[in-house]
Amino acid sequence: MDIEKLKKQYKFMIHHLYKELNMYRRVNNKYRIHAEIKRKKFKYKLYEEFRVQSLYRASKLYNIIGDMQGKSVSYKLLRNKINKNTDYILTKTTETENSYINSFKNQRNWALHFSNAEFEAELEIDPEYFNHHKIIISEPKFVDYNVYFSLIQHNWSEINKAKMVLELAIKDYEILFGQKPVFEKSKVNTMDLTWLEKSVKSFKYSKK
Repeated sequence: MDIEKLKKQYKFMIHHLYKELNMYRRVNNKYRIHAEIKRKKFKYKLYEEFRVQSLYRASKLYNIIGDMQGKSVSYKLLRNKINKNTDYILTKTTETENSYINSFKNQRNWALHFSNAEFEAELEIDPEYFNHHKIIISEPKFVDYNVYFSLIQHNWSEINKAKMVLELAIKDYEILFGQKPVFEKSKVNTMDLTWLEKSVKSFKYSKK
């Protein structure tokens, strides 16, 4: 086991954990403003934009924390490798912290797959759907306040759980490197095509 490479992977992971947590928080704050205006319903288009952006940011966190695929550099997998293959003694996790980390793993497995679970749910809710040959695509004009607000609450719950995982990861970082990480913002005026180079290289490495 290459310990130095493990430590570099850990630094890479905590960088993206911090970044995506802040991006997720930013999305929720942006759309939360609409809920502060007293109204009974919201345009479905607005809700769908909010839902899609929330799912994207949450999915990034689910992967960064809970992905257990063999080539993953998630927090959970790196932590397991460090505990099993090095002399570092990482922070002992509480039952609550373990449940949060495992919930991200489970959410990742559910959210990023088109599974039989979705089929079974549809079958239970609307069994008549399978008795005809119409493919009906429904798109409402509005969602009520409770639907919109429940997404805000769900996001805050996931953000707070991820925040606790980040705090744990920072403690582990201090054990690995002898100091706390320093998070700084770097202002970039314009994003150009060179920003896509990492994605191209990443895809190439994924096929190896």
